Amino acid sequence: MKNNYLDVSIEERIETESVPIYGITHFKEGPWTVQTIGSHAPSPGCMFYIEDYITSIAGNIAVNVTFGTTLYTPTGQIQEQLRLTTPGGVIPVKRFFKEKEALTFTYTTASGGDANSKAFGCAIGKGVSMDFFKTGTPIVVLGDSIVSGSGPSTGFNESIQILIDNLERHTAFAFRKVLKAKGGWNSTNARNFVNMGGVQYVKAKFGIFVIALGMNDAISATYSANLSAIIDKVKKAYPEWIVWVFGPTPAQGNYPNGTPGLPDGTSRESVLAVIRANAAGIVSALADPKIWYTNLGLAFSSVGDTNYFTNDDTTVGNRIHPNDSGNQGMADVLISALEADGAAKRNLIIDNLR
Repeated sequence: MKNNYLDVSIEERIETESVPIYGITHFKEGPWTVQTIGSHAPSPGCMFYIEDYITSIAGNIAVNVTFGTTLYTPTGQIQEQLRLTTPGGVIPVKRFFKEKEALTFTYTTASGGDANSKAFGCAIGKGVSMDFFKTGTPIVVLGDSIVSGSGPSTGFNESIQILIDNLERHTAFAFRKVLKAKGGWNSTNARNFVNMGGVQYVKAKFGIFVIALGMNDAISATYSANLSAIIDKVKKAYPEWIVWVFGPTPAQGNYPNGTPGLPDGTSRESVLAVIRANAAGIVSALADPKIWYTNLGLAFSSVGDTNYFTNDDTTVGNRIHPNDSGNQGMADVLISALEADGAAKRNLIIDNLR
């Protein structure tokens, strides 16, 4: 088999097959005795690897930092707590938290502190795919929240995981998702991540590199320039791999007023339509049988709320995150692309794995 996965350590894979975690920071000032200061959970299909928790404390206090996680068992839920007493400093954690583990941070002081008591904490770690411990051909996904778990109810209902299930059943090879996507990223964020070496070190002889961007881009010309640069960088890093560009999924509503470069009231779909057309044109001009384009604008209807995550903003009809139904529609379009022209794309994958 051509694509034997190269043997690398867990530590190396954490560095090369992840995205940084941002935003797990906490601050509390006294007096207080027990205070829950933050709760975080990996998105469906994702895991956190928390390496360290860094604390800084002012005042005559010591703080117990409690990590509370909800673990699901066949008979119900149990609560696990990892208590870490500290006067301030680096607390080693070195463990994974799965998508159903709500990670809650509680600060408890021994004396209750006073008005001058302060505590700050920050979790240092990585976000990885639920497939992290799986072997198989990597499908590296560079993108935004649409492909990083914002919307589906579980990781198994996420579009890439549905695609992987289909590929495994029809090719007899194993595949796994490698997470290089972050909610809120636009094409400039992704290009910067690529330029800093964020995607170049996945160790496999053959794989599929997905570029799923555009939902957070407001200027189509900027997206086009960034997409061309990303494709060029990826092909140099992985010349034998397939690069698969996804056009953005349907969206409701307008860009926020004051968005640079756009008149107030500009609809998301008016810009996304241009982005999809530009992406198709860029891929077509490259004329490379291993660089593909698929339009996820055809995945589902943006009319109504049937295909969108219920927590999306509804005050202005502004919905962008596909729910289970929307993710299934995305997967259906991708699978149809594999089956087109006598399953030419699927057969190309198989040929590269034999």
